[in-house]
Parts: sequence; structure tokens; C-alpha cells
Amino acid sequence: MLNIDISARHMEVTESMRAYTNDKFGPMDKYLKFLSRLEVVFQSNSMMHIVEVIAHVDNHENFVIKKENKDCYACIDKVHDILEKKLTQIKGKSQDRRRPSNRVAPVSE
Repeated sequence: MLNIDISARHMEVTESMRAYTNDKFGPMDKYLKFLSRLEVVFQSNSMMHIVEVIAHVDNHENFVIKKENKDCYACIDKVHDILEKKLTQIKGKSQDRRRPSNRVAPVSE
């Protein structure tokens, strides 16, 4: 299971926000080979919600994705989409590019 740390600055994280975040980022287990931890930080200023995700990636530079919107759940969706694109990109680069041989091995009788 992926380790997801959820915290907040200048606001309280509600149970529904926590559940939605876990539901959204939980299926990222397919990237567990190189994704070790996610930090999700919620912020709120006068009218906008800001969601920041810090992805800790093994053998790669950690990266930060930050989006703001009036709706907190829309921010989570946007950040999730960007994170999934980035992780798919990293996964594609890390896969072996060599093609398997087309030769058929001789069968001994």
C-alpha cells in the first residue's frame, strides 16, 4: 500500500477530504516500484483552495505539483491527473527498451 501523508496549513482537513484523497491516490499502487511516498498538503486563503502534492520517487528527483481552485475536490482531481501523467512518463523511461529475440530455440527430442 502506498504511504500517503495528508496535512493542512491554515485549515482543517475534513474526513470527507481525507477519504476522497485516499480514494483518488490509493490506486497509484501500480507505481510502487519507484514511488515511495506521497505528501498531500491542503491550504486555504481567502477564496481559494490550494492542493500541493510532493511525490518522493526512488532514483529520481522528487517533484511538487501545486494547483489552486475555488473547489478543493477539483484541485485534487487536477493534481491527480498531472501526477498520473508524470508517473506514467517516468515508468515508460525506466522500462527496458530491448526487444525479445524472434529466433525459435531448437527443441531436442
